[in-house]
Amino acid sequence: MLTVNAPSGVMLRSAEAPSGGATGAVLVSWTDNSNNEDHFKVVRQDTVTGLSVTAQITAPDVTSFFDTTVVKGRRYSYVVSAYNSSETSTGTTAADAWDWGLAHVGTGTTGSTSVSGGTTTNLTTSGAGMGGTADAFSMSHRSLVGNGYVIARVHSASDGNASALAGVVIRDSLAAGAKGVFLGVAGDGSGAVFKSRTSDNGSASSTNVSSSSGKTWVMLVREGSTLTGYVSADGATWAQAAQVTVSMGTTVYLGLAATAHGSGSTNAVAFRDVRAANSTEAAVDLTASAQADGGVGLRWVDDAGSEEGFRVYRSTDGTTFSTLANVGRDVDRYHDATAAGGTLYYYKVAALRGGSPGTASNVATATGP
Repeated sequence: MLTVNAPSGVMLRSAEAPSGGATGAVLVSWTDNSNNEDHFKVVRQDTVTGLSVTAQITAPDVTSFFDTTVVKGRRYSYVVSAYNSSETSTGTTAADAWDWGLAHVGTGTTGSTSVSGGTTTNLTTSGAGMGGTADAFSMSHRSLVGNGYVIARVHSASDGNASALAGVVIRDSLAAGAKGVFLGVAGDGSGAVFKSRTSDNGSASSTNVSSSSGKTWVMLVREGSTLTGYVSADGATWAQAAQVTVSMGTTVYLGLAATAHGSGSTNAVAFRDVRAANSTEAAVDLTASAQADGGVGLRWVDDAGSEEGFRVYRSTDGTTFSTLANVGRDVDRYHDATAAGGTLYYYKVAALRGGSPGTASNVATATGP
């Protein structure tokens, strides 16, 4: 059996995919420590869904791979392995990819961002704050085309002042006076703050979110010109914090944001459980079929990354629907055990967010067995 030394020094660099749009790209590079491998395997894992994709590089002496199939805003880990003719690998090296950029908005703002442990996004800023006609903050961002959302849990912050904020943001541009919204947690733990600016260089409004103390999960959702903020204590049950209408371009900036409490101060924030994507916030591709053991089985595709659950509706005429059941987050099926034999039923499913249903799925039909 041949001995193959494992590759080392796996490095990742985000790039723009040739197709653009919601598709991103990651350049994976490594050091080849062997002279007798005949190929490499690069395994990519989506750290949110757990799904893995393997790319086999059939040539030896290769030291890079360009992955053009990643989804912007997702976090991925990569494992690179060297193989010889006996298909025996001597080891793997993993690295973490986070394809977001860093921007310092406003005059004199500095800072940095990094990802640690595959679970924590760190953002440090000297930004003096958000408000008035111009903001000063740091932002870890990606582009959002059309509707979408961003979720984060504020794990810790070094600046304990009430004016130091950490949260999520959606903006029309990276200009200091740009239109947009922000929802974040105050550094002193007093609760959440919602800020919005509805016109470029206009005066921003600020609202303290009631009953938000201890709720460190924040979410912003864009649906057309409607931007809605939600807060949560556990990332499962969400309460609407605020809603505002802001007309922005089709493509906007979305991400994590942090401010310090004033000039000369800094704030180091650790975010966890970050998720962001273009999304229709819906269940799609619903199917219904009679089951041999009784009832009707429903299956759908979960296309709603920020849902807190799903609502299943049923109708006997295809027009008037009533609620059949509510199911949990990430559930993609339901068994209607009450379907009567010989009766034609119509079904649809909608994602729940803040206790309210979103856009319903297609209608699927089945006759009870």
